[in-house]
Amino acid sequence: MLLKIRDALVEKLLKSGRRGVFLRTMILGGILTLVFLLCVAGFILEHRDLTAQSMACALIYLVIFLLSCLLVWLLVKTIAALRKKNDDFLFRTIHDLRSPTTIIRLVVDQLSDAGLIAKAPEVKAPADLIKEANRRMVVLIEDLSAVVKGDQASTVLKKEEVRVWQVLTDVLQAAEPSIRQKGITVNYSPQADLPSVVADAEKIKDVFTNLVDNAVKFNKENGTIEIKHAIAGGFLRTDVRDTGLGIDPTALPRLFTPYFRAAGKGIWGTGLGLYIVKNLVEKMGGRVEVQSTPDVGSTFTVSLPLAER
Repeated sequence: MLLKIRDALVEKLLKSGRRGVFLRTMILGGILTLVFLLCVAGFILEHRDLTAQSMACALIYLVIFLLSCLLVWLLVKTIAALRKKNDDFLFRTIHDLRSPTTIIRLVVDQLSDAGLIAKAPEVKAPADLIKEANRRMVVLIEDLSAVVKGDQASTVLKKEEVRVWQVLTDVLQAAEPSIRQKGITVNYSPQADLPSVVADAEKIKDVFTNLVDNAVKFNKENGTIEIKHAIAGGFLRTDVRDTGLGIDPTALPRLFTPYFRAAGKGIWGTGLGLYIVKNLVEKMGGRVEVQSTPDVGSTFTVSLPLAER
């Protein structure tokens, strides 16, 4: 129990950024010191005949306590500094990886546009392989970038009125080729009178793009995707249900952790999508829930705060 409290406290401090770590740790140390001093003062008032030896012991305990607070502050500050170095390294790596993937895509596209691949059928399969591998690398780079940016306390999301039905219409339109390829039926009726939510329009589009892509990717051939809305407790609930592989109940607790993939042998993925979804939705004041049954399908529910009218 104490370890869970400690881990939760350190994680909360880290999410506050370096300056927040300093301020929150000092406030915590100050509160603990005040509580300690009040306890000592109460002890002194109750035992007015304290000896010099007892006073010395009390002072030693106080010094030990303050040193402990200092060590905690130094530990958290060190962890925050290491995390910043790690983020800086990832940003440099992501930047360096983008250039070669862009060049590879341009070269393959130029070969295709020039008709060279069509003239040499034996080259088509390797070219398609290169194109697909490059696409996967681009997805991985963008997911890593989203994770690093999402984890940073300095990342500020916009607060604007967003019409979720419009976002979903755009997302489904973009996913139409992959939906048609698997013969999936989409049941969704956009509701123009649906109230707006408070969110970052660009980020909420990323959220639903991720969920719809998963609903297609992990769905069965000729399966179904159903999207519904409901209003509850000041939130707009959006359910994205599929008739796909489903998720094992033992995997659900780790579903939103980085690099974890629950199901789908032979189905490629970075294991970062749902982690990004949860991170973004919670930063926008919402929550994400999931219900799933193996071989039946999954339902992901995104709840976002309604815009005030």
